[in-house]
Amino acid sequence: MKILPLGDDVAEAIRPSSLTCLEVTVRNDLRITLTVIKYAETMVQLAAFRGISLTRLANSDVSDFHYGTDITGVVLRPIDDQGIQLAVDHNSANLSAVFSVAILAVGLSLKEAIRS
Repeated sequence: MKILPLGDDVAEAIRPSSLTCLEVTVRNDLRITLTVIKYAETMVQLAAFRGISLTRLANSDVSDFHYGTDITGVVLRPIDDQGIQLAVDHNSANLSAVFSVAILAVGLSLKEAIRS
């Protein structure tokens, strides 16, 4: 899957050296989450991975998703190859058509992502 980190803060947050200063559980969960995103071909594969959940954020005007565990994760936005956001429902047919995502935020729990 193609990944576009939005903003310098996000690009810095996903660097391995930035993860080392985090609590062990958070660090491990984020590493696994980012690795799965890197090697998945589509968003439907993210949804199929055990132990990490893909949740559509209902408070968003666009199709943003939280991908991670209860304690930490990333906020993703489906995009096309030109970086334009896509409107995507949370169903397998739509998710299987998404080959690129933008990372909007790193290190948010699901509760934090819903509030923001």
